[in-house]
Amino acid sequence: MFSLQPLYDLRTFNSHRIWTATSFAALTYIGFDGVTTLAENVENPKRNVLLAVVITCVLTGIGSGFEVYLGARVWPDWKSFPNLETAFMDILQSRGRGLPF
Repeated sequence: MFSLQPLYDLRTFNSHRIWTATSFAALTYIGFDGVTTLAENVENPKRNVLLAVVITCVLTGIGSGFEVYLGARVWPDWKSFPNLETAFMDILQSRGRGLPF
């Protein structure tokens, strides 16, 4: 079940795609700016808000990374998706209408 192929495949690795994904991730996490607007009612906001944002980013990153890893294990050939915008839904549908496998 465990393989490094979803994370690094020498045949398809492209560093430009990594940088593109990184910029997309940065834009995705801009929403955490909204978390800091709630800092007015927090005890010790200098520490607690920063800690909450960092922990949220780390946990979201780990969870998302795990989902992508499992998706790559289920459907390794990303070029064969009917539509890249709905790729994760196609993966879930291939596993039985979104039920965990």
